[in-house]
Amino acid sequence: MRTHLRLTLLSLSVSLALAACGGGGGGSDTAASGGQTGGNNNGSQPGNTGNTGNTGTFPTTTASMVMACPQDVADAGTTEQCSGDIAITADKGNGVLVTNSGVQVIAKSSVDKQTTAEGLALTTDGIAEIRLFKGASTVSKPSLLLNNLGIKWDGTTERPQIIERFLSTQGRTEFGANKVISVVALPVFGTFDATKRNDPAYQSRYANNTYFPRTAPASVCPPGTTRGTAECPAETTAAKFAFTKGNWQDPVPGTDPDETDAGRLHEDGDVSRTPDVPFPGTKGYRDFANYSYRYANVTKWLSQDTVEIAEWKGVQTVTEHTQNRRGVVAFGDVTDSTKIPATGTATYKGWFYGWYASTVNDPNPVPFRAEVTITANFAARTVAVTAVNGTNVGVNPNTPLAALNFTSTTDILMGPNGSNVANYMTGALANGNLKGGLGGRFFGPVETGVGGNGPAEIGASIRMQDSGTGVTLIGGIIAIKRNLP
Repeated sequence: MRTHLRLTLLSLSVSLALAACGGGGGGSDTAASGGQTGGNNNGSQPGNTGNTGNTGTFPTTTASMVMACPQDVADAGTTEQCSGDIAITADKGNGVLVTNSGVQVIAKSSVDKQTTAEGLALTTDGIAEIRLFKGASTVSKPSLLLNNLGIKWDGTTERPQIIERFLSTQGRTEFGANKVISVVALPVFGTFDATKRNDPAYQSRYANNTYFPRTAPASVCPPGTTRGTAECPAETTAAKFAFTKGNWQDPVPGTDPDETDAGRLHEDGDVSRTPDVPFPGTKGYRDFANYSYRYANVTKWLSQDTVEIAEWKGVQTVTEHTQNRRGVVAFGDVTDSTKIPATGTATYKGWFYGWYASTVNDPNPVPFRAEVTITANFAARTVAVTAVNGTNVGVNPNTPLAALNFTSTTDILMGPNGSNVANYMTGALANGNLKGGLGGRFFGPVETGVGGNGPAEIGASIRMQDSGTGVTLIGGIIAIKRNLP
């Protein structure tokens, strides 16, 4: 027997309030699990810490290392940018996964409970694909595609791929020809067919559906409340979207990127179809924060999901519980590898965003940011990275985090000049006993002038861990060519 989660409009507004802080953007870290209650039994899923200390290797691949997007339907005046969905797995030595036009890191909850998931455990499982449309001064609603992350409604079968469009209207999100994303009408469900519970095609009918906005049924309203109030909403919604313009294009340009925040309370895997349920967030939530210049992007994403759902398991013993996955993807319009300079240097300044946990099982990993300076030496094929002024930007903002202040003590190496991976870089990072690695890409055309001769922008994904204390972080860098102050 299962108790469905119910969120009022008030808890929804709190859940999807994504804090935006000045000086480079604060990012987002929803507390969308707050206010949820449920009848799931406790579950504990140990995390895979992965390999945190290797230097990484260059992918030996003939796969395309430039951006090629599926050409989803664009908004007027916008251009699609994407990370690619082909995992070039030769470079997992430092735990950073390479895709056609991006690099990414992923972590999972280390302790899964009834209604919450805690911890930050590094993993190399799964892949995230990001798509978005960028205009001169805005970003359209993004797409977050997640696959093979170990999310199993029945405890055995990998759930259908997540195709999250953060819709604010009812509909179903699915792939059309050539993996172009389409939004179609919700399916006609009928009675749940328990004989098909392990069929991925049947499971897909209950995935990627948006049921809201809709008028809240009277039965969700507490006695004595008035319809149209937070306790008894006239209409429930489940999604939010916001865009904040940075100062990188100002007449005197800074380094603050544009920021796009999106979030949605989801019902993926919920088979109930009564007037009361599903209700926003019965099965979890998703959060998305993207930081953009013209060519480069860094996305932080988080998905919290319910697994081992009673109906999908087909057993009376209730083991339903919550887990989460989160990751950081650096992606965009990658520089043509044949255009990467063979001589000279370039300096980039920007920001490092991500999540930090004081231990692997830290119940509340915090979002952070730090300032970064990157120097690329194209003759030596090396990249130096320095991060300073690292702070928490979550519940206790501006709290210094010393782990975020480091200078790469070993060279981050670029791919060989003239090779297919000349637009890629990889190497080890260390800050005392906190060790890990970086994978990065160059973005945009090669430009002379301010900041030196080199690609316009740079992005990278990072993961680090102290094997003794358990301090763990994942993050991403976005930086733009600038002169040092």
